[in-house]
Amino acid sequence: MKNKILYLFVLAILAIAGCKEKFDITLKNSYERLVVDGCLTDEAKRHTVKLSLTSNYFANEPQPKATGAIVTLSDDSSIVTLTETSPGIYQTDSTYKGKIGKIYILDIIYNGEEYSASSLLKYVAPMDSITFGPDPWEPEKRTINLWAMEPATTGDYYQWLYYVNDTLKSDSIKNMNFADDGMVNGNYMNGFPIFSWPAKPNDTVTLEMRSITKEYYTFIYNLYSEIFGSGSPFSGPPANVKGNVKDLTNSEKDVMGFFIASAVTRKTRIFK
Repeated sequence: MKNKILYLFVLAILAIAGCKEKFDITLKNSYERLVVDGCLTDEAKRHTVKLSLTSNYFANEPQPKATGAIVTLSDDSSIVTLTETSPGIYQTDSTYKGKIGKIYILDIIYNGEEYSASSLLKYVAPMDSITFGPDPWEPEKRTINLWAMEPATTGDYYQWLYYVNDTLKSDSIKNMNFADDGMVNGNYMNGFPIFSWPAKPNDTVTLEMRSITKEYYTFIYNLYSEIFGSGSPFSGPPANVKGNVKDLTNSEKDVMGFFIASAVTRKTRIFK
């Protein structure tokens, strides 16, 4: 009797596995959302705000650029209008720089709607030096180690980038590092490893450290988690990560991306 039940169970499984039916899914078109990628630092240079538009999931075309917008940056005492230097790319002049402690407001007028975001430009402590060390997991690589005093104030957030021979290597969220000061608050970071790279003799390596806001830290943390996932079967479904840009004309519409103001410090060393 048991064998008969097992036999029938196997037949049922095979029957289910053998059933195939063509299933076409038609996705609805979604409304266009503005995508903002803007950064202001305390350096005198051309600061850039990139504007683009979302497209449908299966759209086989380059991401559309948001051209013809009016883009301004302001603080409590001045306002500047950015110039569209190429489609969707808006820049300040080369002398403009942010000041530590000020709140900067990004305003955008595009396609009859007004958008806005703000960010506090926070202080970043200087780095004393960088050194190199062996990578314990990848012997062919070397680590870039940070030496710096972390301020005693709580609630500091950092982002790190690095360059090798003047080429930015951390040019995607996967390759950059970011952290809060929870583990090191008020302590000296004596050789804290930040990155590793496939080192070659005479490589010129630059480590860049930026101050960021808690909101931006949360944004890139959530974006990283959304892209690469936690690997858990209990993870939530994918969703758009919201930034700090708001549509003032229509509060029901989502806006993608982020505007961040940062202070920057760097150290450069040649690998021998």
